[in-house]
Amino acid sequence: AQPLPNSYWATPYLVACEYPWSPPCAAYTYPKIDLRCPSLAKLLSLVRIGVRTFIDLTAPSDNLCPYSPLLPALSSALTAATGEEIQLDYYRVPIEDRSLPSQAAVSKLLALLSSLEARSRAQSKSKSSSPIRKPSLTAIHCRGGIGRTGTIVGCYLLQSGRAKSGPEALRVINAEWAFVRKRDRYPESPETGAQWEYVRSYCAGKP
Repeated sequence: AQPLPNSYWATPYLVACEYPWSPPCAAYTYPKIDLRCPSLAKLLSLVRIGVRTFIDLTAPSDNLCPYSPLLPALSSALTAATGEEIQLDYYRVPIEDRSLPSQAAVSKLLALLSSLEARSRAQSKSKSSSPIRKPSLTAIHCRGGIGRTGTIVGCYLLQSGRAKSGPEALRVINAEWAFVRKRDRYPESPETGAQWEYVRSYCAGKP
């Protein structure tokens, strides 16, 4: 099942989604965490399925209220509430909206995603792990989860060998995208022709 209505499973270890926080106003002052607060619903839905790492592709020009300052307090509140130590990690690699990523950004993101998946796989195989505890998952997002997110997911599907060609990576993404709530308004991912072509021509780390 999708963890959020506007999300999909890019891999068994990676959720692609829209911006996972909806603060009440731009002047949000980060009060003490209240796990019942509606603005935390998206973050909590992701954490509850096992997401422990967030990768943010938004840029300052998106003018979004950052959620990263919440994560330490949210980690503490969830640890206290569940009795399980929960650490939430955050990485930001900004890409301008409707734009293509730099090669440096792609290389950094693919290395990060590979490392996080390797950690999750190791957790799955660990004999010392509690049978109840699941491997840590990762969520990657931009603002809408369409263009920038789809572009990086497409490259990662190729890098990880899950897709053998750019067109196949695009087909995989859009097979999942068909179940996203906003598909009627945004029927495809990535969002722009240039982003589609970037994924279509991406090969072995060299677009």
